[in-house]
Amino acid sequence: MTSLRSSRLRLDGLEKDTKTNTDNYTKMQEELSTLKLKSEELQRNNTALTSLVATQEQLINQLNQTIGIIKFEKEELRNAANYQPAKTVNEKPAERVVAEIPENKNQEEEEEKVTKTTTTDVKAQAPEAVQTTTTSL
Repeated sequence: MTSLRSSRLRLDGLEKDTKTNTDNYTKMQEELSTLKLKSEELQRNNTALTSLVATQEQLINQLNQTIGIIKFEKEELRNAANYQPAKTVNEKPAERVVAEIPENKNQEEEEEKVTKTTTTDVKAQAPEAVQTTTTSL
């Protein structure tokens, strides 16, 4: 009977161990399935992020090209502005210049009268004086 009793205890112990192992196996399978789901999700996220990074790299390259073009155009505009004559402070708008043309004609006529009178006065003087006067005008 002792052997029957010890066999029974041993059998009960083995059944408990089997039940424990089965429970552990079931828990491990559940954890494995959740880990597989998480792994698939992470792979999808990784693929999406890789695609996003590639798209952003393309955008950065395009922006760098655009910046280069803008810098080039800016430099061309700057060079073109340097070659054009600068406007003076006394320069007037076109409308004011057109409106003042009669005044300018009157001033030119007066200047012609002045130059005619000075040349006639100079002719009366010596030839050296004529040369010096004409150069000074």
